[in-house]
Amino acid sequence: MTRSTLPLSDQMMELIARRFRVLGELQRLRILQVLDLGEQSVGNIVDAVSGNQSNISRHLQALYDVGLISRRREGSSILYSIADPIIFKLCSLVCRSAADQAKQTLSLVATQRKYTRKATQ
Repeated sequence: MTRSTLPLSDQMMELIARRFRVLGELQRLRILQVLDLGEQSVGNIVDAVSGNQSNISRHLQALYDVGLISRRREGSSILYSIADPIIFKLCSLVCRSAADQAKQTLSLVATQRKYTRKATQ
């Protein structure tokens, strides 16, 4: 949401909040990483993330419900893929921000250690 974005309706803010809640689960992020490689069956996803089928199926349903992934039937298999590739740009922004914050924290820790050593000498 930038300053140039028009005010969002309550329904739109709820949709955004739902997407962020869905993304707040580590296993779902792992599933998205697997699907970034291309369309996958439930079995392939289960194997790739070392999960169990019922748990992974619930995570897939949550991702599907908010429109982040799509699915299609092929014979007796259901194949999943990324429906909204913008999710990877969002993840990249968050990763970059987290990395920057970690660098700042490490720099502060290093500075703190430097001053602590000088004070104890």
